Amino acid sequence: MAGNAANDAANRARDDRRRNRDGGGGVQVAGDENANPNVQGANRNLQVTVNDRGLDTFVPQIPEPQDADIIAKFKHKTLDKIDGRPTYAKLKHLRSQLVKNARGVKSSFGGGKKGHVGLILSAALYAADGNATAWEVPETEGPYPIIDPTLSGEQKKRIIGRFIVRETDIKKAEAVELLLKNQLTDAVDDDYITHLADEDGEYDDVTIHEILDHLFKRYGKLEVEVEGTMERFRQPPNFDEEIEIYYKKQQECQKVLKD
Repeated sequence: MAGNAANDAANRARDDRRRNRDGGGGVQVAGDENANPNVQGANRNLQVTVNDRGLDTFVPQIPEPQDADIIAKFKHKTLDKIDGRPTYAKLKHLRSQLVKNARGVKSSFGGGKKGHVGLILSAALYAADGNATAWEVPETEGPYPIIDPTLSGEQKKRIIGRFIVRETDIKKAEAVELLLKNQLTDAVDDDYITHLADEDGEYDDVTIHEILDHLFKRYGKLEVEVEGTMERFRQPPNFDEEIEIYYKKQQECQKVLKD
């Protein structure tokens, strides 16, 4: 009897090690990786399979984003190149293409409804685009979450599940930023952004925000655009049109003025 008990204990320990090695002893997130877990009704289908005894020491495996998978979601695989000196109209068109690409790759950050648009738009423009939650990519928490050992098994599962989603989205945001930045720098002649590059001619130390901010401030002169915008802004509503049309014009004018 004692021998059987010892064998059973050894078998259980071996099974636990196998489950931890294969991913079955911890938390697994299954479903649509591109769905937003923070939006009600999102079809992420978060499913957790866990051995409660391994929760306190479980180290989640965060998948590495694949460039090909991200680029496949871009509406514009390449951006329309600006030949020569940039202008406001050309920069605005370029930014619009970047926004469409960024929106195609979903993220739980910044309210979870506009993908990675927060990587492109300034905080003011992001808010003007109807986003109540500011775009912010949090710092990584490290290789595993810190879990209170007094929590229940279900509570620990939820913490680990949220950790996996957040860390996955952090890695994805880094990959999306790099791919979109490469598109942006390829679309603008080096003469107009070269002073932002490092000594090797790379743009690793600057963000998309910083590149666009430089271009709009230096080359995106708005005098004519602002004058026309203010004229449209002051126009009274046309009561023969739907009121929504008037409000849309007002919103578009406000976005231009925020530039």
